Amino acid sequence: MIKNYLKNLLIFEILIVAAVPFIFKYIEPKRIAALGAGSLFVILGISVLYGSLKYKALRKTFFTVAGCLHLFLVSVPMLAARIYFFDTDFDHIQIMGLDAPDFHKYSEYVYIALLCATIYQFVKQLRQTKKAA
Repeated sequence: MIKNYLKNLLIFEILIVAAVPFIFKYIEPKRIAALGAGSLFVILGISVLYGSLKYKALRKTFFTVAGCLHLFLVSVPMLAARIYFFDTDFDHIQIMGLDAPDFHKYSEYVYIALLCATIYQFVKQLRQTKKAA
């Protein structure tokens, strides 16, 4: 069960990375594209939090910490700022005291940490499954 959850989550994380450039390429205006992309990141964060609550083995892991940071420190604030300052150019927004482009750059590091944490947990589950067999 947990192995399938992590596999599906990892696929979702990779699909988001692939989908976001297409969203910004084909959806106009860019403000609407940003709402779509931001919503995907919030859904991902909620999915991580859901799995962390459902599977006890994930609760006290870096995976859960990275997921909470991704959701509450990055995705929700960025999406909220995009909604609140909808008519303002992204370069002129501040999020938690940082210029939006700088905040976005740091958010990429959090996403990479979440992706690495998901891979680590998935590999760990694969190894535990092989040991049990």
